[in-house]
Amino acid sequence: MAVAQLADRRSYNGILSGLVSYFSDAASTMEETSYDFSKPLVPVNVSFDYIDGKTEITLNDEEKLLEPFTYYRHVLSGKGLRKALLNAFNHHLGLPQVWIDGIVSIIEDLHNSSLLIDDIEDGSPLRRGSPTAHIKYGVAPAINSGNYVYFLTMAKAAALASEHGADSSEMTRVFIDEMLELHRGQGMEIWWRQNRVCPTVEQYLLMAERKTAGLLRLGVRLMQCHPKSPAKVDLSSLAVQIGVYYQIRDDYINLASTNYTSQKGFAEDISEGKYGFPMIHSLMAAPNSGLAQILDQKPEAIPMKRKAIDIIRRTGSFEATVECLVQLRQRLQDTLVAAGRNPGLERFLAELSIEHIE
Repeated sequence: MAVAQLADRRSYNGILSGLVSYFSDAASTMEETSYDFSKPLVPVNVSFDYIDGKTEITLNDEEKLLEPFTYYRHVLSGKGLRKALLNAFNHHLGLPQVWIDGIVSIIEDLHNSSLLIDDIEDGSPLRRGSPTAHIKYGVAPAINSGNYVYFLTMAKAAALASEHGADSSEMTRVFIDEMLELHRGQGMEIWWRQNRVCPTVEQYLLMAERKTAGLLRLGVRLMQCHPKSPAKVDLSSLAVQIGVYYQIRDDYINLASTNYTSQKGFAEDISEGKYGFPMIHSLMAAPNSGLAQILDQKPEAIPMKRKAIDIIRRTGSFEATVECLVQLRQRLQDTLVAAGRNPGLERFLAELSIEHIE
């Protein structure tokens, strides 16, 4: 018997009529909010005194919502890594620069907003040597700001598609696909850390493909949504390889680089209990070395961190990580040769060479 037949029809219809009336009245009083996606998410005249952390102007509601995000825009300015990479990928596509600039803006904003969430999930106190946004503004404002920008950028992608005659529904589908993958990768890394389960190398690599390569792959796929994009050019595999290389390199420098220490804190991955590539290799090579117990404690004390690093060094895991990076870099170079010369990507690989790690 149908659900509707189980109810008093007059009562049911009365409730339904009331709900329809309520939402119709509510909709008629709502004002539609529109955004000018040709402008930055935050007006350029917003200025902050980052020395004492006090604002010097009165913020409107939108600026208040975006304040943690705006802070990271300031703290993280200067690298231009994603901009350089996406422009280098365009060497193979030859798409209009205004289109590429729009995609770069989307990916940059997504990157900065995702870091608001990542730093909370990781419990990170520093970002590029400055207090993380959730420390400065609070956890709730940082979460809300990060999530808010996710949806602003999705709307921005749809607006960019409409402006250039691209398929906005395809842009949205690609956006959702890659954001789901990014959260799957991030979620598995969190699960391993929370449940103290060391992943296999294969599981780790899948996580890196989803999480670290996710935004770059999203950028490349969004670029290829342009109506004049060459149909047969597939750059996603190259984007994935770059992302995996970057993740393993980041794991290495977190433990071995003095420059990274000055920017983010000494061996922060150990404090977070993360299973980076060197840790996974070390735990597989010597399961009873005591490293697992140290990582489980998520120590802040430098002597305990140094003990963990010494174990990783004695198991040959730093050398194994370097060897893995060398092999990945060679594979990347082979892929580039097959795809055709790309001076921009070749410069990028040279700059990310492990010989440049301080």
